Amino acid sequence: MTAEIWDNVADEVNFNLKIDRERFFALIERQAEVLDFGCGYGRISNELAACGYTSVTGIDPSSAMIERGRKMFPGLSLMHHSTKAELPFADGSFDAVVACAVLTGIPSSGERTQAVAEIARVLKPGGFFHIAEFCSEAGRVFKSGLGIPMRYSSADEWRDLFKTFHCCHEEVVGTTTMSGKPESSYRAFYKNQLTRQRAQQAHDCSVMPSGGKNATPSFSSAVNRSGFGVGAYFADTRLPAMLAEDLPQAEAVLVIKGERKLYLLRDGERYRAYPIALGGDPSGHKQQEGDQRTPEGDYVLDWRNPSSAFHLSLHVSYPNEDDRARAEARGVSPGGMIMVHGQRNGLGWLGSLLQRWDWTDGCIAVTNVAMEEIWRAVPNGTPIRIEP
Repeated sequence: MTAEIWDNVADEVNFNLKIDRERFFALIERQAEVLDFGCGYGRISNELAACGYTSVTGIDPSSAMIERGRKMFPGLSLMHHSTKAELPFADGSFDAVVACAVLTGIPSSGERTQAVAEIARVLKPGGFFHIAEFCSEAGRVFKSGLGIPMRYSSADEWRDLFKTFHCCHEEVVGTTTMSGKPESSYRAFYKNQLTRQRAQQAHDCSVMPSGGKNATPSFSSAVNRSGFGVGAYFADTRLPAMLAEDLPQAEAVLVIKGERKLYLLRDGERYRAYPIALGGDPSGHKQQEGDQRTPEGDYVLDWRNPSSAFHLSLHVSYPNEDDRARAEARGVSPGGMIMVHGQRNGLGWLGSLLQRWDWTDGCIAVTNVAMEEIWRAVPNGTPIRIEP
């Protein structure tokens, strides 16, 4: 019955609920097999295709919605399929599934559970399910102005619906309905539980540093046990901060300016790496305030700012005594406030593009997604070495 109602209004609606683009783009590679579940007229499918995703399939129970989408976006792969049958895909067909304002339009708990079970079936082990749904802590069942049955669930209800998955990240953000009414949206990324279990086993087997979880060895003690490893896994913008809970805590941080890379170290090995941008004049050690150079040497990440103008920041303990002495001998200020930080607030979606240039005043910049991962993996007091 709901599909017939959507058929009747297919040409009248223009959906507006947003997915979490930054995390989705960071997590899901462009060549991934993506299912847009409940695609409507293909708005999200088109958005993903326009951003370089080469294999997106949209499916929806409303034939009129699919017809509209094929006219609007003739290059998309949009399919009509009844909600009463299993999805027409083999088990484990997709790397990722996205559902935007879909389950909100399924008031029945039984039908919701069935839909989620089908999503789990067609999702590959380790695949990611991203949802963006309307949310109300009080919970509401009603009919929209167009006569569409709706159910706004609380965040707890959404979590319970996806309890067979592992929740990697969730948030409740402000949004509006199609009519402009202020509402809330529950956005989350859920991961296949099988891979989560394997990741947890690996995490449980990791060796903690001497002195316990919160020990903060010097940089030399952290790296001299076995030397720097060469097999670092590059966690650039493809790997999101939501997985940071699966990372061991870093014992040291290494920045190699010439490589434009920041590495996390544990047991003397590089186990994570991130592309970086530096100051506008990056060559050489910082000499004075305003020279746009990034310092070189051994320092400590001694405090953090969650309200930074650049999406989280960790402070590098420059200048040290030697830096101050050199600057004083030259009659200049050594400068300071060197940070490891994300993108300027409001520009996070441009992070991958901005990282192609050295744009800071001497700080070390990474994408927002990378910064969130570093933020969680690197405690205050962690030594950092910055090399040419």
